[in-house]
Amino acid sequence: MPGSNKVNTVLIYIFNDQRIKNTDANKLCFTLCLILVLLITGINKLSAQACLPNFDFEKGNFDNWECLSGTIGQDGSLSLSPSGPVYGRHSIIKATADGRYDDYGDFFVNSPNGSTYCVKLGNNNVGAEAEQISYTFKVPADKNDYSIIFNYAVVFENPDHQIFEQPRFTSKVFDVTDNKYIPCGSFDFAASSGLPGFIQAGVSQRDGSEIYYKPWSSVTIKLVGYENHEVRLEFTTNDCSKRGHFGYAYIDVVNNCNTSLITGNVACAFTGSLTLTAPSGFAGYNWYNADFSNLLGSSNKLTLKPIPTIGTKIALEIIPYPGLGCIDTVYTTIKESPDTMHFNVYDSLRSCLPVGISLSNALLPTNSPGLNYQFYLDQQLENAVTSFFKITQSGVYYIRAENAVGCVDIKPVKLNIYPFPAFPVNNPKPVQAPETVNLNLATPDPSNTYSFWKDANATTTLSNVTKLGVGGVYYIKATNAFGCTAIKPVTVLIKSRVSMPNAFSPNTDGKNDVYKFTALGGIRDLQYFRIYNRLGQLVFSTTKYGEGWDGKIAGKLQDAGVYIWMAKATDWDGTSFMEQGSFVLVR
Repeated sequence: MPGSNKVNTVLIYIFNDQRIKNTDANKLCFTLCLILVLLITGINKLSAQACLPNFDFEKGNFDNWECLSGTIGQDGSLSLSPSGPVYGRHSIIKATADGRYDDYGDFFVNSPNGSTYCVKLGNNNVGAEAEQISYTFKVPADKNDYSIIFNYAVVFENPDHQIFEQPRFTSKVFDVTDNKYIPCGSFDFAASSGLPGFIQAGVSQRDGSEIYYKPWSSVTIKLVGYENHEVRLEFTTNDCSKRGHFGYAYIDVVNNCNTSLITGNVACAFTGSLTLTAPSGFAGYNWYNADFSNLLGSSNKLTLKPIPTIGTKIALEIIPYPGLGCIDTVYTTIKESPDTMHFNVYDSLRSCLPVGISLSNALLPTNSPGLNYQFYLDQQLENAVTSFFKITQSGVYYIRAENAVGCVDIKPVKLNIYPFPAFPVNNPKPVQAPETVNLNLATPDPSNTYSFWKDANATTTLSNVTKLGVGGVYYIKATNAFGCTAIKPVTVLIKSRVSMPNAFSPNTDGKNDVYKFTALGGIRDLQYFRIYNRLGQLVFSTTKYGEGWDGKIAGKLQDAGVYIWMAKATDWDGTSFMEQGSFVLVR
């Protein structure tokens, strides 16, 4: 019995405890029986509810998985050994908000079940590499009918090789207890143009070999009669045996915590119907009543209205694609809950490209606490996305909410995604200071409204845009009729003219207290600005345009008289120059 060692340990401890030797026998018996019941109940409860740790990679690593790597031989045989995760060959892929596509296949690398992590096994390097990941676990003792579901996608080069030399992806389930592979849990893909479900990519390799890919698909592995057996789930990829062509796969296992694969079976007070949902990605579905006398539906969803009698049992036959597992039958029972679930969404949301918007933004703060949300791109609820996935296409999307007792509700939300402003910017023609530039003429498209800024983040406004007298890189922000914005740079080139005062009076009266290098039109780069006294001693030096001398050295005011300045700079027109002159320090 699982956990019996823990029970025995407690009982031995109790009988060996000298403090209870004289305890009334009946009380002792009662105490022991109570402890035994509580322990067994607790252990069984934990066993029934336990999820396989990190079965679905949601820890973002390979904990509890074994990673192997090696090579494929000339005869097609694999040589693999434990290696731990090898960089670039055993890769954890985190779902991204932009839904990044595979480099060759026309599919998102994000897992379709909405999980945060999946695995990329292998890569597009060559060299006869082979990789494997495996997970070993024990089928629960009370699960005669146990099922595993996983999603996968595959990308192959397809060279003109014999079948045993081709790139390959395999999935297998090994019965460790009986030392044999389980047929229904195994399939094998070797690169070929005739593989069912595979699509030719729009690119090919230098040697002319074609690339084929299979977008995300689902497989169910039915383990009937394997209760209490130790089994191992294996996924393997390999390149071609001639070292010149690659193969890799994406994998994501569903951690169903030994619960039913069918959701939506709880009737709640606020609904008048039920929608049972099966795992997506299979070739076919058949819903039946308990004795299979009546076919209720043939899609991955079954809507029941009115709600059947509580306790009604529904059967679902899941039909895999040819060669991808065996037909599986799973069951669910209609349950009832008096719970009230408050779940509402905004009817519509709007956003702009390229930012997009997450479906989680549609959730109202008044919703019941503790709801579990799933977000979908389609009404069939087949293409799930993570909560931070950014939608960039207008349309109707769907949010599924479920509370702790299994009440389910589904709400649509309309997203309006508008384009960002596409507008031309014409850099003004170069001018000679003191001539100015009218920046309004840089934006000829009148369909937007414009504002002008000193920085790329549009935080500091630019004044005098019609008579701009200082060269530089500035920024134009366009706003279209939808309220979407875009920012582009504009370069203003002004040939500078040095304009230096011939005197200054550092008497802290707020007028002419600092002597600095000044050029009409501005300076892009100041190599140096230096000031010397009549003895030729350097009294001030800087490379920062706009910084000047306050008439002091080490805090001491200098004598009145004539001083010499020298400067080397480059203006916004790109012209480099050296200038010098003199001025008078006046007391």
